[in-house]
Amino acid sequence: MNSASEHPFLSLLREGCDELLPPDQSTIIVAVSGGADSMALFHGLAALNRWYIVVSHMDHGLRPESADEARMIQEVVDHYQIHGASLSGEFHRCDVAELARKTSVGLEEAGRRARYALFAEIAAKYDASVVVTAHHRNDQAETVMANILRGSGPVGLGGMPRRRALTQDCKIVRPLLKASHRECCDYLSSNGFDWAEDRSNADRTFWRNRLRHDVLPALEAGVPGFIEELLAFSHRQHDMVQRDIQEAVALFSRSEGEKGLRAETLLEAPQELRYLVWRHLAQSLSLPMERRTLRQLDNLLHGMVGRRFEVGSYSFLRRPKWVSWEIYERNLPEVYDPVPAEGTLKVYQGELSIRQKIEVVDVVASPNEAFINAAEVEGALHWRLPKEGERWRPFGSEGRKPVLRYLADRGVPSHARRVKGLLADDAGVVWIPGFTIADRVQVFPQTDDIFHIRFHPEKPSQKNDDLFI
Repeated sequence: MNSASEHPFLSLLREGCDELLPPDQSTIIVAVSGGADSMALFHGLAALNRWYIVVSHMDHGLRPESADEARMIQEVVDHYQIHGASLSGEFHRCDVAELARKTSVGLEEAGRRARYALFAEIAAKYDASVVVTAHHRNDQAETVMANILRGSGPVGLGGMPRRRALTQDCKIVRPLLKASHRECCDYLSSNGFDWAEDRSNADRTFWRNRLRHDVLPALEAGVPGFIEELLAFSHRQHDMVQRDIQEAVALFSRSEGEKGLRAETLLEAPQELRYLVWRHLAQSLSLPMERRTLRQLDNLLHGMVGRRFEVGSYSFLRRPKWVSWEIYERNLPEVYDPVPAEGTLKVYQGELSIRQKIEVVDVVASPNEAFINAAEVEGALHWRLPKEGERWRPFGSEGRKPVLRYLADRGVPSHARRVKGLLADDAGVVWIPGFTIADRVQVFPQTDDIFHIRFHPEKPSQKNDDLFI
């Protein structure tokens, strides 16, 4: 029962927990970064004293002070344990910068992926049904504004849901979406609790920080009450889209058959409802639910019979009366043996021959021939397949672009892009035979350390086209 003198933050937390958290004495995972919001969540849950708390902290290895923040959280965990609280801590470190480089995504996305993978691992270890995060109403406003600027559909305009699936057995829950950042800080200050200030939160290199520090304050100053109205709009949008989602699930069921989804049934529905059907399908297949993916699926529905679209591990096909899908079975390793500095190597789709230190005057390449500045190669060369989401900077290009998009723009059929063999080093793509090299490995007149590489494609009769099951 609430006390008359209970801090407003604790009242809001209690209200959120009553709706979202499992019964008392259950185990919950609490994500704690060390910042004000997550520390307020941690202390608040400890004060409620209703669950066994497992603190999950990941050091991203991006800042010198991150190790000190981990120690601060550990000291708080130790303090509560000494005083008999039911909790423990899970402390992990991830080289997020290296992960971002390997997966060709930004630091923010790499960190998010690493955290959520850790949440799932810890939840399974402790048989916990929820991971509790400290997202609050300011975060919600930023999310809605970011989704508006990205051109999100109705689901994105509804903002972060209060609960969402992490795994089949565990959910992410957000009990603080009615609390503000200021209320989190005030709760900590009024109780003498410490927290860490992450200097990267002020770095306007990250566009989310520009939203937080520049865009939203300017809008609020120019239109007082803007943020409150934005959140009210998001709440209404969320309520409306839940009804639309139910209708979309019903449409999915009506159109579903043994060969896929009936095209005629889907074509009778409004576009936004079809997008929710595609979203439901993508979610069921564990595919990205990005707007562009949904748009491509809808384009496939309206496209010619025989047209294909691949995403993730699936290939979607437009049949005369159906949109069907099947697992895209490459059955091929993503990385092959290192390419030698001299000699030949049998690879998927053909053979490579390599020789080193030729005269620069020879640098006139045919489509299946490359001259590479050996000094700019990072680590060993490998023959492999493109990675999902991988980007590169082709020779002569002013910027980086997705490898699969590059291939699409050059007429490579959709079913062949993900199985296109290429040469790569530790930094990414070096050469795509038949097209060009990466700009970073180009040869100059003064270059005296050169790899001359030829690709000899296998004969069509040798080729295995049985890539779909």
